Amino acid sequence: MNLILAQHSLGQLFSLYKKTPEQDQEFIREVSWKVSLQHAALFAKPNFIKDTIYWHSEGQNTVSLQSLSKAQQQEIIEIIQLILIDIASIARLHPNDKWSRSFSLCSCFPSLDYVYVVDGRPVITGWGYAGENGFYDPLQGETVTIKKQTQRFLWLKFPWVTALVALFMGVLISLLWHVTQHSDKTCNVQYTSALEVEGALRAQDKNQELNKKRDILLQSLKNLDTQCKVPPVHTQQPQNTPELKPKSQQTIDLPKESWNKKEVSMLDGCWNLTTPLTLVSRQSKKIVPVKTWQVCFNEAGKGNQAITMMNGVSCKGPLAARFEGTKIILEQPKNCDGEFTLVKGNHTCTRINDQEASCIYKDEEQKDSHGSVGIFKR
Repeated sequence: MNLILAQHSLGQLFSLYKKTPEQDQEFIREVSWKVSLQHAALFAKPNFIKDTIYWHSEGQNTVSLQSLSKAQQQEIIEIIQLILIDIASIARLHPNDKWSRSFSLCSCFPSLDYVYVVDGRPVITGWGYAGENGFYDPLQGETVTIKKQTQRFLWLKFPWVTALVALFMGVLISLLWHVTQHSDKTCNVQYTSALEVEGALRAQDKNQELNKKRDILLQSLKNLDTQCKVPPVHTQQPQNTPELKPKSQQTIDLPKESWNKKEVSMLDGCWNLTTPLTLVSRQSKKIVPVKTWQVCFNEAGKGNQAITMMNGVSCKGPLAARFEGTKIILEQPKNCDGEFTLVKGNHTCTRINDQEASCIYKDEEQKDSHGSVGIFKR
């Protein structure tokens, strides 16, 4: 379902860089292509109608960040930072692309009032814009304050001020030379008034102030390059499982022909979660991001799964694969037990391409819900 999260008058927002509505749509498309659809879903889709921007997102239920507890707000902000760090790492691989050059400013938004939670995942509205009091940089975790008169022109350098002063000096020198060369002639010279000179100097001071603000923004961009890299993920090794023979790396891991023939033997090996995913504790209702989720199978479709959460707890349990129509069902016959318990349930997986499958996980208590969506890759 298409939800309208918020609407803002263009008078409330000030663009952080020179752009068009089409460039906003292009930025979301590029992130979904170069990174993933799940990463692009962090950014609400803008729809410009007259002087109003409507911010849309796909989902069923939504709440504002400010309506959550302080602890839940901090967890959502940390999830936003993790997603943006992922996107930033890909953007560095494409330094000449328009979307990567504008990413550092697109990731900013007026304040935390512009953040919503849709079906358990964060969504940002007002991205790429500043408010009357400045803008919030989630990667730095701070609000940058800027003056109203400069908010609409952060990308300009005002070269006309220098030209105005140069023109004034040129005219003055020309007049002095003319008087010197024609001192025996009578002429009326109109000099530039003191008010005009004072106005030009005030404009020059304003230009210097804008250049200082530009330097602050450039320093913010430079800080992004010094962000700590995400530590490597150490996957859990399966234990007490049938002997598995992972396939050597091939270009095609999920052949369409084998999928259509319902051959579970193509799953032989281990598959890892590659997109952000969160689980909700049944007891505390606390949202916890998943660090790693690995599933492994033998040629008969029998295997196991190992899950590790961001807070360090993990669980392990058996798993079995079978076809149901055009989808693969990963059955969890009993709970995934360990330092936490994942109630038994099923994954319903759809083939995306030759390397990836999208799986929706629902436990026995979530049969009527939308479940948790993740993409797995060998």
